[in-house]
Amino acid sequence: MLAERHPDVLVVQALTELDPPGEPKEGGILKAKQVRELRPLLHLQPMQARYKVALFLRFHEANEHASNALLKTLEEAPSRSILMLTAEAPESVLSTIASRCEVLRLRPVDVSLITAELARLGLEDGRARLIARLSGGCPGVARRLAGDTNALARRAVRLDELRNLLAAPRVARFTYAEKASKDKDSLRETLLIWLSYWRDVLLRSADAEMPVMNLDRAAEIESLAARIDLGQARGAVRRIEQSLDHLERSVNARLMTEVLLLDLPGA
Repeated sequence: MLAERHPDVLVVQALTELDPPGEPKEGGILKAKQVRELRPLLHLQPMQARYKVALFLRFHEANEHASNALLKTLEEAPSRSILMLTAEAPESVLSTIASRCEVLRLRPVDVSLITAELARLGLEDGRARLIARLSGGCPGVARRLAGDTNALARRAVRLDELRNLLAAPRVARFTYAEKASKDKDSLRETLLIWLSYWRDVLLRSADAEMPVMNLDRAAEIESLAARIDLGQARGAVRRIEQSLDHLERSVNARLMTEVLLLDLPGA
């Protein structure tokens, strides 16, 4: 879906439809259709400003087809247009897209400030602190998580699945891989949640002073970090990052997931 503000500023972001149907809200996976809808508008002459500006919010949430559509848009962008992307990191988008962009790094907002703002909005203290930490210092992400009543529940299910898989035999891991690989967008969301978790395990394995993001899983993370070594924790993070990259490159999703689950340390 395309949202318009200033007549020469076009905003594209991932949205989800409400159930029951109503106004869509932020979240979900950014689709190729949203990128394609933008192209003819970029070729129109600016109405007030010198340039047409297209802002793609949270492009790390884009699916494979949307990324390919944007790559084509970047290659054919009119001279009187500026395209801007926001993402968690340059590594979270296709390398062919990142290489065509000038990277501007923004410093995260202090977690305590985000916690205070969420509390002001009426969130219970524990939930506010958890969401603030999960946001990675991004106020927009924090507000979106706070407004999505199912976001933390979905995350909890994915983390419970991971915990069970670490102690599961190979047959159970293969079964999970077969099921999870049927929906690539859902699989990508799962891998991002797992990546956050394993980065926390890596921090604890390295005795780093940084606090974990997954505050509600702190004891579980400490326990896992005590049972594996630093190399195993680093390897798990690297394998999940590679899996996300492979998913974007249309590698066989089932095979990729099977390999990842077989490589993850056992509990």
